[in-house]
Amino acid sequence: MLIISYIIPTFVSIVDITLRGYSDAVRSGRYAFLSPLASADHVYTSKLIRIDLGDVDIGVKIAQTYAAGGSIRDIVDVLDLAMIDTRLKGVANMLSML
Repeated sequence: MLIISYIIPTFVSIVDITLRGYSDAVRSGRYAFLSPLASADHVYTSKLIRIDLGDVDIGVKIAQTYAAGGSIRDIVDVLDLAMIDTRLKGVANMLSML
């Protein structure tokens, strides 16, 4: 999980430059999720990042994606939780919710 917490925030900015400020990274099944916290001081974000890893780790998945001619955009989905409920911003401690 340390690799996801360290590497992914750098790569997801390729998808959307405003994607930053994540508090937790969790893998559940084929997906890794990055929990939104704040995109700037006192500006909480509602954008949850879901990364389709399949059954491999993030390093292997990125290598496979690039080898197949793809990009990070092909494995990253941004889910805006505010579309469900505007209060769903700055979600910390995602691990405790599972």
